[in-house]
Amino acid sequence: MKKFLSRLSMFILILSMTLGVFGITAFAYSEEDVTQVTEYYFQVWNETDFQQYIDTGVITDEAVLEQYTQWQEVKNQIGEYEEEAETRIGEIGDTIVVTLVERFSNSNMEFTITFDKAMAEQDPTTAILSIEASLPMADAGNANMLKAGMNTLMGMGIVFLVLIFISVIIGLLKFVPALFEKKEEQEAVEIPISVPVPVAEVQETEDTELVAVITAAIMALRAEENSGAADSGFVVRSIRRRRG
Repeated sequence: MKKFLSRLSMFILILSMTLGVFGITAFAYSEEDVTQVTEYYFQVWNETDFQQYIDTGVITDEAVLEQYTQWQEVKNQIGEYEEEAETRIGEIGDTIVVTLVERFSNSNMEFTITFDKAMAEQDPTTAILSIEASLPMADAGNANMLKAGMNTLMGMGIVFLVLIFISVIIGLLKFVPALFEKKEEQEAVEIPISVPVPVAEVQETEDTELVAVITAAIMALRAEENSGAADSGFVVRSIRRRRG
């Protein structure tokens, strides 16, 4: 028994020295602990409206602002939360990668936290190296196709509206000549028509002038016959025209 324990101790010592020589360190961490920390941070992420921090401008760090913007874009696409679909735990070098696959109404999303393996053994909350929320590759491709399709439909709709507007204008142009013709007819009707002077009035005016001329001639003749004494009692009453 003592010989076996001695050999076991020697094996452990040699194994430790070998790992130290090759820079390999064995860490003991709890998968349950790192999973619980990841689930807690996902719950906070899912309940946070990152748009309010983006709009208010309280975030001055450009890296954080970019991360919040990317997270909000993901949240705008995935819809309402439904349930957790899968949990994956893996190791990459000196890090632990925990990924939660969460199901939403429009798409699944992956919430991933990377931990420092050495620190995760003591306190996983202080061992967080990065937090990432993203769409799976297939869902991201579908979302991009959907966005492109919406942009295409919007562009086609604008083009059709412009074409309809132009066709309406062209259709109204046929009424323009009729409007000008109607205006010309109104102007023609409004031209004043001169009213001829009644013949009787013209005749009366001519007779009055003729009476005055004859009266003056006769008075001049009588004055000459009477040696310059004018006969003031002479009056021409009327003139008759001779027909013949």
